[in-house]
Amino acid sequence: MKTKTLFLGMCLLITSGITAQQRTSFQIGDDGWALWLDRDASWKNDSLYLPPADISKITVAEPTCGWDNLFSSLRPESEAREVVKNKTLSLKVRVPGTVEEYYWDALSNNKGLGNTGDYKGVSWWGTDFTVSREMKGKRIKIFFSEGIRQRAEVFVNRKLVGYELVHQTPFEIDVTDVVNYGGRNELAVRITDPSGNFSWGDYTGDKWGDYLFPQSHGFGGILGAVELRSVSPLYVSDVFVKNKPSLKDIDVDIEIINEASKVLKGSVDVAIVEAWKSNAPVTDPKTLFAKNLGKVTVKTGETIKLTFSASVPKARLWELRNSNLYNVVTTIKDSKGKVVDQHKQRFGFRFLSVEGYDKNATLNFNGKRTLLISSISWGYWPTNGMYPTRELARKHIESAFILGQNMLNFHRCQGNTQVLDLADEMGMLYYEEPGGYSSSRVKEGSEQSKMKNRLLANQLNSQRFFENGETRP
Repeated sequence: MKTKTLFLGMCLLITSGITAQQRTSFQIGDDGWALWLDRDASWKNDSLYLPPADISKITVAEPTCGWDNLFSSLRPESEAREVVKNKTLSLKVRVPGTVEEYYWDALSNNKGLGNTGDYKGVSWWGTDFTVSREMKGKRIKIFFSEGIRQRAEVFVNRKLVGYELVHQTPFEIDVTDVVNYGGRNELAVRITDPSGNFSWGDYTGDKWGDYLFPQSHGFGGILGAVELRSVSPLYVSDVFVKNKPSLKDIDVDIEIINEASKVLKGSVDVAIVEAWKSNAPVTDPKTLFAKNLGKVTVKTGETIKLTFSASVPKARLWELRNSNLYNVVTTIKDSKGKVVDQHKQRFGFRFLSVEGYDKNATLNFNGKRTLLISSISWGYWPTNGMYPTRELARKHIESAFILGQNMLNFHRCQGNTQVLDLADEMGMLYYEEPGGYSSSRVKEGSEQSKMKNRLLANQLNSQRFFENGETRP
């Protein structure tokens, strides 16, 4: 692979007494990727696996050109037509990206009508990265921030390390045991796009071999930044902030996992710190709440759950067009008081409720009756079909404000982090429809039903846990 190299080095954070033991995160790429269309690959009758997939049971599918030839002949984006004509060539691309973003005109002979530029089949996306020797002893992970479509088989140094079938939801792969420390590492992602639609209907399902597969937007690729992360073996794996009707009170669930080969002990501190005030980031954040949750002992492979409640009378409410956001900061220290992990989860103090149900029902936001004015978006974005730039996402929300709206709607599509983050920062509510859930057409217990249930579960988890920790009203 002749692609751009990323160095994951020691990251010294000198604020708040935090040392290099903290977690680090770097984007892989983004413009140093290669894309090859594996048009001879078989995929139509594959066995499919819902997460969590057992990698040992999955038949490994290597590139039909062979590993040594994969991405060996790269061409610039402008030569997409030549690449389509010559199966040995690959294209220089960026991630996030979709096959159709780069090949639509070439595949459709520049007609671009209907779905003539749609690609069905296997594509390979690849780049290189380097992990410094100093990172030995930490857990190394690759995080797909917005997921993929439709199936991803992830290889590091030509070894299958991950498999994901549920589209547009974040997932993370531990690659600690397969990376070369101080040397070059190959990352190759085998994407399969079996079908898809280019309209709103998604309730009938598509056949993929023996499976009736839920429909989704017909673009194949990697739909968000790919990050290389390092964490200590004892780290915070999840934080869930739960808002309450008493507007300045919250309940918080924290999960801590031990991925070391021995029992680890530590102490846990939490704090609530300003992050966003009146639609702008806080430059000198104040701590409004702090608490020590005591000592923890975590066995090998164990996940423990801690909870705490906080009342923060000085907190500002998150309001329509007036965004105020905070971070729950969770810090783990070892027995010597050294910081081994710190995790930030963003949220707002807010609550949406239905009052007078079955009598004179009203929607109340932050204790006040609120008329929600919304419009729908099908989630088709230029120029890639699946995700917006930050600038485009901002214009999307600003346009809604100009029209007098206070809410937007992901209609039959997955919520996008870029949009949700900006909505949180600009004071816009969002409603998200899972789509494709028509009980009259889907038999309970069928593979399609199981897939849709998994899709809904992943959708809920991704919005709750992965998108900067923002709880959604």
